[in-house]
Amino acid sequence: MQLAVLLLLWLFAAQTHADILIGQVVGIESGDTIRLVDQNSRSMRVRLIGIAAPRLQQPFGKESQSHLGSLLSGQQVNVLWNKRSADGALVGKVMLAAPGGQPQDAGLQQIDDGMAWWHLETVEDLGQADRGAYQHAEFDAKIHRRGLWRDTNPQPPWKWPR
Repeated sequence: MQLAVLLLLWLFAAQTHADILIGQVVGIESGDTIRLVDQNSRSMRVRLIGIAAPRLQQPFGKESQSHLGSLLSGQQVNVLWNKRSADGALVGKVMLAAPGGQPQDAGLQQIDDGMAWWHLETVEDLGQADRGAYQHAEFDAKIHRRGLWRDTNPQPPWKWPR
């Protein structure tokens, strides 16, 4: 099973020219940003690609942060990344080794559970299959009114006043 996970990671990296970073999650800054320590004991910020979580001051902001924490805190993850944000954070797909050996996409899980929007500006860096999965997960969360979709008019962070 480990071989299958490594093969999947290699295929993703080959398609997108991504680097793979392995590290342990040591902090959850928001519903779409984590802090991890890599194998060389370097601490770094990682922004989950393709999603936008509510700001901490927004409705569901703290819930989104807490939800991501329940998924990732203390876990070892693989980050498939190929760029940095304006503030220097790595931007990438955060994969968690889930029970049963299947890797779990933390960003997709945040969307599916109604804790984030799929974000058009960064989703372009994902493959076509991931874009479709992210869009479908948001649609499903909306129609089932999960998480932030329970609110009558949830505002994405790019529309929220600073």
